[in-house]
Amino acid sequence: MKKRIISLLLVLLILLPEAAMAATSASLNQKMATRSGPGTKYTEELGTLPSSTNISVISQVETNGTVWYQVEFRNNGKLYRAYTGKKRVDAYGPVSWENDTYSDDETNASVKSYYGPGEAYAERKKSVGRGTKVRVYQVEGDWALCDYQESGHWARGYINVAGLNHTSSVPVTPTPEPTATPKPTASPTPRVYDNIFDRDNKICIDYYGNLYDYSGHDEEFAYMVGKLPVMSYFDGVPCIRSHTYVYSGPSYDYWRRYNYGSGYAYTGTLDKNLRIYGKENGWIMIRYPSDANGGYRYGWVIPEAISVENQNRTPAVDFAYLPAVTTRYVNATDDPDRSVQYGGTNVSEHVPVTALAFLDEKREWVYCEYTYVDENGVRYQDRARGFIPASGLKIK
Repeated sequence: MKKRIISLLLVLLILLPEAAMAATSASLNQKMATRSGPGTKYTEELGTLPSSTNISVISQVETNGTVWYQVEFRNNGKLYRAYTGKKRVDAYGPVSWENDTYSDDETNASVKSYYGPGEAYAERKKSVGRGTKVRVYQVEGDWALCDYQESGHWARGYINVAGLNHTSSVPVTPTPEPTATPKPTASPTPRVYDNIFDRDNKICIDYYGNLYDYSGHDEEFAYMVGKLPVMSYFDGVPCIRSHTYVYSGPSYDYWRRYNYGSGYAYTGTLDKNLRIYGKENGWIMIRYPSDANGGYRYGWVIPEAISVENQNRTPAVDFAYLPAVTTRYVNATDDPDRSVQYGGTNVSEHVPVTALAFLDEKREWVYCEYTYVDENGVRYQDRARGFIPASGLKIK
């Protein structure tokens, strides 16, 4: 988790009144190991709780590539909030993301720390001494969510703002009552791309209704030109969070590249020349520099990896999601700019894939989804996305 110290003025802006994070109903799919904060550096005094524990999810946060849920539950009749790995939890609705920025503060007396924002929650065994430096992440009412040192370990707890020198209360705005769901409007009729051919002159109509000269290609390629959009992007420089894990598709369920010697794919420090292609399933597709070979790679990151400004600018992706099949042995890649043919996503002749879009106006590469295949040809259940040469692909 990348943290930075920000001024008190900025803290107050961040902590303006807003609706409290709504709890999302959830259940455990295995025993629940708990930490007081989102990472293995935090205390784990609550131990492991049975999978039958009733929980709800308050928020989520990513630490060094691992997503942690802050969950609320009762144990021995007392109410707690603690953190556990996302993989242990099945959440049944959207989960809010926590801020990963903090402000520095200091206690002005010996204060109690609680497992939640209020005295209704269990009290932590150890008080926080006067003059203890703390990191304040957010405030709910009179309670600040703080990190601090406890017996040589990091701990996270809620401290009343009266015990802090610079942090003020933030009134909690009640969640508004839901309004009646409006009746859905009729969906617009989808555009039909006829893809008319002039075979004598090697002319076809592309996805956007424009004339396209497909000389040097066959009619299968011309048909794809009429069915697949071209990926659009905008320059998102700067504001890419370093060491954010990059997945091949818009979910943690997609395959993630692994390089022997350098580990799993992630964004570098102060990446330049960032391109942002669009969002899907709450994730954002980017092209980012590859430290491994001096080229670029394409992948998906959580929205918090880029600036809020760039998040707001990012449109939904324009993909076709058409069934297709490979016509020869081809290798998929996440680095089509350098035509690097690797990535553990090899596919062979007559393999079904989903064609999404052309990379650019050259129409040499098609962005596709398929199942992951390792370097030995072993096929897995993991989904993956990458670029396949258009010359080796056919729309069904």
